[in-house]
Amino acid sequence: METVAQSTIDTCYLIINEFECFCEHDPMINFDVPDKIGIGLSRGTACRLISDDKILDYSGDTLNLATKLMDFARPEGIVFDAKFGFDLLSRCPEKLV
Repeated sequence: METVAQSTIDTCYLIINEFECFCEHDPMINFDVPDKIGIGLSRGTACRLISDDKILDYSGDTLNLATKLMDFARPEGIVFDAKFGFDLLSRCPEKLV
């Protein structure tokens, strides 16, 4: 569990730092895109709707909470629920402390 939690935070931090150039050289993106991102994290159970071996949708309190936390994180940052497990992290990027 510690590895998953740490990897999740590290990936979020990488996304925040590199978000403004994700679409930089993509010829299909010929419109203005945001240069910042807010990320909300929660941990728990979720349901998925499957039809013909295709995932159609996810739902649940965990996803609803993550969406609300994302709103708090905007325009840029990471906000996570206390249940995420801050104590599982072996290290925390300086910007998150």
